[in-house]
Amino acid sequence: MDDLEKLKIGVVAGGISSEREISLKSGRAVHESLSKNGFSSKLIDINSQEKLKSLETYNGLDLVFIMIHGKGGEDGEIQSILEAAKIKYTGSDSTSSLNAFDKLKSKEIFEKNGLEVPLRMMLQHSPSENNDIVIKPLREGSSFGVSIIKRWWDYKKSRPSLETEEALKEAQKYGDGVLIEEFIEGKELTVAIVGESTYPAIEIISPNEFYDFSAKYDGIGTKYIPANLSSTETKKLSEICLKAFKSLGCSGWGRVDLIKSKNDGILYILEVNTVPGMTETSLVPKAARLAELSFNDLLVEIIKTSID
Repeated sequence: MDDLEKLKIGVVAGGISSEREISLKSGRAVHESLSKNGFSSKLIDINSQEKLKSLETYNGLDLVFIMIHGKGGEDGEIQSILEAAKIKYTGSDSTSSLNAFDKLKSKEIFEKNGLEVPLRMMLQHSPSENNDIVIKPLREGSSFGVSIIKRWWDYKKSRPSLETEEALKEAQKYGDGVLIEEFIEGKELTVAIVGESTYPAIEIISPNEFYDFSAKYDGIGTKYIPANLSSTETKKLSEICLKAFKSLGCSGWGRVDLIKSKNDGILYILEVNTVPGMTETSLVPKAARLAELSFNDLLVEIIKTSID
C-alpha cells in the first residue's frame, strides 16, 4: 500500500462527448477518495481535444486513472496516446477498448466465441414476425439515443413505422452507425470485473421501460438489488461475463451488462463497458459493496491491476 501511495496519479475526466458531465462526477469521486486516503492524486479536466492529445497533460504522472466516458475515453483514443508515450493507465488497452465501444463489432466477437446476443434485425423488408426492437447508436454510452419500439413495422404502408423512423433519427444524432436488434424481455443484470474477479451480480429494476438515461441518473426510483441466483447460476454467470470480457481482449476492470430472458432463461450479452461510471449511484461501487469492499478498496484493486 505504501508503494501505491507514492504513485503520482492523474485522474483524467470530462472529455468532449455527450457523457462529459457524468465523467466529471466520476472523476471527482475517484480523486477525492484517493486524496482522502493518502494518495498523490491530481484531477485533470480534459476540456478539449488539444488537451487530450498533448503529452504535457500527463507530464510527471506515474499512472493515469481514466475516467473519461464515451468518445475519447472508451474508444481507445486516450489509450493509444498513453501507449505511445509509455505511460501506465487503468483499464483495457486501445484495441480492446475500441472492440468494446463498437456495439456491432463486439456483438460479432461475442457470437464467434459462442456467447448469446440479441438477434440483429434488418429493416429492408416486411418481417414475418412483428418483434419488439431496440434501436441504438453503434458507439455511445449512458443509453443516449436508445429507443425500444413496440410496433416497428407499418403493415398498411409496408414500411417501417413513423416511430421507428424517429428513433433512427435520434440514434443517428450520436454518429452514423446504428444497431437494430430484437428486444429481449427479462431481468437486467450487471457484473463488475476487476482483474480476474467478478463481483456479485446486481439486478436493475427500472421504473421506466428500460434502464435509460433518466433511470440511471435522475433519482426516479430505480432499484438495485443483489441478483437472486443459485450457486450454479452464479458460477455460470461469472464464467460468461469473464468470457465476454476477455473475448474482446479487455483487462484491468470493467462491467458486463446482460439480460436474463424471461422466456427461456438464456443470458444474453448486451455490452462490455471499459470505463464504467464511478459516481454515488454507479453500479461498480454498488457491486464492490456487496463484495464487502469500500469505494477506496475498489480503487486500490483497480490501481493494482494497472501496475502489475
